[in-house]
Amino acid sequence: SSPLPSLPEGSAPAGGEQASAPGKREGGGARRRRGRQPPPEEEHPLSSLFPAKGVAAGLVPAG
Repeated sequence: SSPLPSLPEGSAPAGGEQASAPGKREGGGARRRRGRQPPPEEEHPLSSLFPAKGVAAGLVPAG
């Protein structure tokens, strides 16, 4: 039986390793590396307007 029957797979933020499997299946590379943190685009929308500032802060990859 599933420990979280009321929630679909990958929707539990506290799932830990259990949430990593659906995360890989969804192909969320940034989410898989950063764990439960949202990608820089969602976390800091202004990083797209100021890429240099984002790179300096380490929020976005240099490239």
